[in-house]
Amino acid sequence: MKISAKKRLQFKNSFDGSIIFGTRKFNQVTGRNRLEDPVSERFTEFFINPDTGLLKSEMCKYRKCPVCDSDKTNLVFVKGGFRHVQCKCGFIYVNPTAKDKNREEFFRDIYHSWTDVLLTDEQKEIDKRKFEYGLAVIETYCKKKGLLVDIGAGTGQFLEIAICRGWNVIAVEFNKKAIEQIRSKGIKVVNKPLEQNIIKRHSANVVTLWEVLEHINDVNAFLMNVYKIMKTGALLYICVPNIDALVTRIMHEKSGTFAGYSHVNFFNINTIGQLCKKHGFQILETDSFISEIGTIKNYLCYQDPYNGNADLSLDFLTPEYLYKNNLGSRITMLCRKK
Repeated sequence: MKISAKKRLQFKNSFDGSIIFGTRKFNQVTGRNRLEDPVSERFTEFFINPDTGLLKSEMCKYRKCPVCDSDKTNLVFVKGGFRHVQCKCGFIYVNPTAKDKNREEFFRDIYHSWTDVLLTDEQKEIDKRKFEYGLAVIETYCKKKGLLVDIGAGTGQFLEIAICRGWNVIAVEFNKKAIEQIRSKGIKVVNKPLEQNIIKRHSANVVTLWEVLEHINDVNAFLMNVYKIMKTGALLYICVPNIDALVTRIMHEKSGTFAGYSHVNFFNINTIGQLCKKHGFQILETDSFISEIGTIKNYLCYQDPYNGNADLSLDFLTPEYLYKNNLGSRITMLCRKK
C-alpha cells in the first residue's frame, strides 16, 4: 500500500534531528560538534602535501566525470586540499581524489569518529525511524521478502530492523569498529569489495545504499557490480547527500556536504537518475528529506551554522516546501533492475 503524502511528511519530520532537538542541541547530543574539521591536523597530515596545500601527488587518482565521462571541467573551489570541479554536464565531483587504497587505510584503521556518532542513543533513535521509513517505501514495491544486502552498513542498525520485519540480510562494511558492532548483533558481515564475488550473483531481492555513492571513486564500476548480485526485478534503494539542497546552495563550500577526503561525488535527482538508467535500472520513485532549516537560519544570522541558535523567523520555509521541491539535504531513489 502506498504511503500518503501526509503520512510521509509526518514520518520524515520524526527523524529530522534539527526539528526534534533544534540544530545546536542535535549536534551536541549526537557528538557531531566533536567531529574533526576536514582541515584538522589528522586529515592534513595523512592526505595533504604541506608544501602545496593539496592532496599528495603519490595519492592522486585522476578521473573523468562519473556521469558523462567527459574530462572538461572548471574548478569550483578547493577545500581541505581537495579540488572540487564541475563538469560541462553540470556534475560536481572531486578531482583528483585519493586512491582507493589510501582512503581505505584511513577509514578502516584511523578514522572512527562517525561510528561514534552512530552509536549515540539519540542518533540510534533518529536512525531507527529513518530506516523504518526506508523499509516502508521498499515494501510498497516488493512482492515478497528475501535477501536484503546493505552495502556500507555502518553499525548494522538498518539490518536489525529488516530482520525484525522478516528479511534475510547480509552486511557489507569495511570500518573495523563498525564491523565489531555488526557481528555483536549476530549479523553476517563481509568486508571485501563486491568485485571479489563476495555475494552470489543474482541472489539479492533488495540492495540498499545508505549514503554510500558519494564516497565511491569509480561509481560506474561499483553500480555494475551491484547490478550483478541482484535478481531480475530486484529493488535498489539509494540515499545520498543532495547538492541541490537549499542548505548546500546557500553555504556552498562551507557546507558539511563538501569534504573531499570522504565525499567525492555530489548528486542531485537528475544525475543520480542518469547513473541508474545507464546501469539498467528503472526509476520507481524519488524523494527528499532532512530539512536543515535550523542550519540555514543560523548561517543567515552570521552564526555557526551547525552550532548556532538563531531565532530568525522564516515561516514560508517549511519541510513540506523543501521536500516537494527536492531541496532537502538528502535525496533517495528507488529503482528496479530490468
